[in-house]
Amino acid sequence: MYSSYRFIYIKILQKTVDYLRFCILIEGMKGKKFNRIKAVLAEQEMSQKELAAILQVAPGTVSTWCRNLKQPEVPTLFKIAWVLKVEPASLISPMAASGFEMSLPDNPAEQAN
Repeated sequence: MYSSYRFIYIKILQKTVDYLRFCILIEGMKGKKFNRIKAVLAEQEMSQKELAAILQVAPGTVSTWCRNLKQPEVPTLFKIAWVLKVEPASLISPMAASGFEMSLPDNPAEQAN
C-alpha cells in the first residue's frame, strides 16, 4: 500500500515539475514578436478590421495576433498570407529579431532518455 502512495506522489511531483517548466517557457515568451502580421498589414495598406472581415474572425482576434499576444494556427497563417498575397514565411519574424532564444542539447537523443 505504501508503494502505491509513493507512486502517486511521484506522479504528482512530475506533473508539478512539468507545469513549472511550462510556466517558465511561457514567461520567457512574453514580449517576443513571433509574427509580422501588423507590419505586413501596414505594407499592404490593409486594416485589421478588413483582414478580420475577410477571414471571418473577430477584429479582436486579429488584434491579438498583431500585438503578438497570441499566434494564429498554421492553416490560418497560410490564409492570412493568401489574403495579403505574400509567402507565409514572410509573416514569421526571424529568430534573431524575435528575441527568442533557446538552447538545444548537443545530442537531442541523449536528452530523450
